[in-house]
Amino acid sequence: MRERFFPETDVLIAPHPRPWGSSLIDVVVALLIFSIGLLGFLGLQTMSLKANRSTYYRSVAVSIAEEVVERERANAAAADVDEFLARTLAILPSGQSRICRDATPNDGSPKVPACDDSSLQRVVKVWWDDDFDGAAEARVVMMWAPPG
Repeated sequence: MRERFFPETDVLIAPHPRPWGSSLIDVVVALLIFSIGLLGFLGLQTMSLKANRSTYYRSVAVSIAEEVVERERANAAAADVDEFLARTLAILPSGQSRICRDATPNDGSPKVPACDDSSLQRVVKVWWDDDFDGAAEARVVMMWAPPG
């Protein structure tokens, strides 16, 4: 192709060395990069939802333990505390608890709570299944010394 000159408009039109527009390879590469970014965003959103759920369960467990401590301090009847625990632990997945005397409160599991009854210190241990694998491994422990 040769250049064309139009004298009435003083315009010189030259042919383009290559065609305009995107090739199919450009579009596929752009879609691949976009897909990788979208997968990263979805992974981040999933982790955020898991952390939010875990934080909610932990706050519920702390509320349960605080309420038990307050009921025990107020000398509530044991039946009242047991009824409260049964009602509120239903909120937590695989929720379990134990109230005992323990010198080493940060040990044990729901099956073996490891209460040694050797201390005046009272302990509330609350367990729940935080990752939904069937085992209650997350724990909140709250201690107090009874008056007297």
